[in-house]
Amino acid sequence: MSTNFKILMVSSNQEVLDYFELIVFKNLEATFETVVNIQHAKQDIEAGNIPDLIILELPQEIGLQEFFDEVDGKHQVPILFTADDNHIHLAQNYIPYHPTFGKISYNQSDKVVASAIKRISRIAMRAEKKPVTQEVTEEKEDNIYMELPIVLFLKSQTIDYDLYLKMSEEKYVKVFKKGEALIREDFLKYQQRNVRTVYLKSEDYVCATVMFSEKMSKALSVKKLRVEEYSALSIYSFDKVNKIVNKLGLREEVLILTNQVLELNTTLISKRKGLDELLQKTLKGDSYISEHSLLLTFITTSIAKYMGWPSVTTAEKLTLACFFHDICMEDDELAKLDFLDQKRSEKELQKLRSHPQEAIDLLDKFDGLPSDVEKIILQHHEKPDGTGFPRGLEWKRIYSLAAVFIVAEDFANAIFECGLSEINTGHLLADLEEKYSGKGNFSLAVEALKIAMGYSKPQTLQAA
Repeated sequence: MSTNFKILMVSSNQEVLDYFELIVFKNLEATFETVVNIQHAKQDIEAGNIPDLIILELPQEIGLQEFFDEVDGKHQVPILFTADDNHIHLAQNYIPYHPTFGKISYNQSDKVVASAIKRISRIAMRAEKKPVTQEVTEEKEDNIYMELPIVLFLKSQTIDYDLYLKMSEEKYVKVFKKGEALIREDFLKYQQRNVRTVYLKSEDYVCATVMFSEKMSKALSVKKLRVEEYSALSIYSFDKVNKIVNKLGLREEVLILTNQVLELNTTLISKRKGLDELLQKTLKGDSYISEHSLLLTFITTSIAKYMGWPSVTTAEKLTLACFFHDICMEDDELAKLDFLDQKRSEKELQKLRSHPQEAIDLLDKFDGLPSDVEKIILQHHEKPDGTGFPRGLEWKRIYSLAAVFIVAEDFANAIFECGLSEINTGHLLADLEEKYSGKGNFSLAVEALKIAMGYSKPQTLQAA
């Protein structure tokens, strides 16, 4: 882009970053840069890389007041705060009034969000006395080729438009053909070469921007937790898990299905006296048990969908098992173990062996839960080679949905072990593929997970 007006967005949520970058591309001639947190933004500003406008996603974990002092007290940079509806509503309790501060929920329509960005951009330009940034007009559509961020295409299953790379002002080379299945690695190799944009013909550009705006608005509206509907869930845990889910790059249709199932199950649980209290005990906040139980709901739903079980009923069973499989565990470190570590005390080993059955005994007090949930929970520590517990079953004797759960938990544990900043999805999937090769439903579950992450072509898998 040709203008010297610079927008810096602070967010660790890749989907939010993509959404705002698309809005800026469509509506303003401005450069768009991103950092993952306010500490990095502060470092950039202190180094002299001062933006004209900051878009800041809430909540931020630490350093918010110091950041205000830096950008407002020293540099007078306007800030547009953004979040889902709930966090924007809560922001008024801790964001001070300032004439150059603005707030907008990204659950609003893209036109409303664009209007908010334009409005605060005008404040920034008046403050800096810069020439007015040109808004994009309909004349842009008359150009032969138009650019869009390459990351927008990563979560699609197929490529809906011919995509080009710009070699020079006169030369564009087609690199992706309309109708082809999307392979994530093909896009990633261009990103690794610092290719941030691809080009579409003008008639495709109009359709693509409308499509991406609608898809992103829909995805953002369903992915964020609504307090009034999920009162039993921990906001802290969901926010943390949401960052992991965005980092993994699960397909949008999986996210929509998972959130639909979360809503159905929390409604079911709330109608059973005492069961909601158990859920609150599991999802109690900043703990491994809470966070990994929530993350498992997304991973198990992803696997089941691409193993040929896309129904809400199947996803409900898996999600309930995710909620309650560790309901009788209180020690986070013990809950992380998936084998009987002989370095542990006999009391701890006995707790580890017995907690699947204890969970089932506890859930038996409540009517209306699918019987398959008990099977999944009872077998969730079995291993395909027969070295698991409590029964030492080999892969041919392990229930199919339990196999889905076991692979999902293995993947989730690997994510927590390496940490959010170090997640390398491709390497983790390769490890799982080697580990479960030739093991029936376990092998299929890994392949389904690869499809959900965009590492394999979409196809119909046939589970046993």
